[in-house]
Amino acid sequence: FGYFAKKVKNKLITIGKGRATYQIKDINLSPSGTNFTLVSAKGLITIASPTIGEFNSYNIAVAVAIVVAVGCEKERIMEAVTKLPIVPGRMEPINEGQQFTVLVDYAHTPDALENALKSVKSLTKGKVRLVFGATGDRDKTKRAPMGEVSARNSDFIYLTDDETYSENGDDIRMQVMEGIKKVHGNERCVEIADRREAIKAAFMDSKAGDVVLLAGIGHQDYRAMGGKKLAWDEREVAREIIKELSS
Repeated sequence: FGYFAKKVKNKLITIGKGRATYQIKDINLSPSGTNFTLVSAKGLITIASPTIGEFNSYNIAVAVAIVVAVGCEKERIMEAVTKLPIVPGRMEPINEGQQFTVLVDYAHTPDALENALKSVKSLTKGKVRLVFGATGDRDKTKRAPMGEVSARNSDFIYLTDDETYSENGDDIRMQVMEGIKKVHGNERCVEIADRREAIKAAFMDSKAGDVVLLAGIGHQDYRAMGGKKLAWDEREVAREIIKELSS
C-alpha cells in the first residue's frame, strides 16, 4: 500500500461514470466482451476487453488507474486489457458454435443472482433464460428471495437442483417456487429436477439473440448430492449438450 501511496503522492483518485479522475464513457456491452473509453489526465484510453458485464468496466478502470500510477504507457495498457483472461465460472461464456449465448456464473445468493441477471439483461437482444436452483443445508431464508429475483429479472426460468447436500430436492425447489409465485413468475417457469435435462430444455428453447445463464455451480467440478460428491463440471456439461443437440 505504501508503494502505491508514494506513486500517487497521497492524492485521491476517483473512478466512475460521472465527474471522476478516471471517467468511464461510451460503454458497449455484448456477449463477446466489454468496450468503453476511459477519460483521464493522461488522455483517452480505449478499452476492449473479453470480460463480460458492466461491473467489469469498473474493475478494469481501477486496474488501469493503478498501472498508470506506476508509470505504464497507454498503448501497453490497451494491449494488455485485450488479453485479460475470463475468471473461471464468473460470467464465463461457452461457445460451441450455437446461435444463442451461454454464460456460466457462480451466483448462488439473491444479491449475486440479481446482479448477474441485470448484467445479462444489459447485453441481451433476445430473451434471458435462467437455469438455477438453491443450495441445500444452507440458509433457507434466501430461497424464496432467489425465486423472486429470478422472476423479476429473467424471461423464462428452468428451476432445477443446485446442490442438495442432505436435503430433499423437491423441498428446496418448492421453497424457491414460493418466491417465483409471489411475483407471478410461475407461468414463465418450468420445474425440472435433473439439472442436465433442465439445461438441455433451456438450450432447445433458445433462439438467436437469447442468453442462457447457468447460475449457481460456476467453476466447481463436483456437486454435493445426497451426502455424496458427484463429478460435475457445468461448463463441460453445457458443451456436451450443445454438441448433442447439433449432431
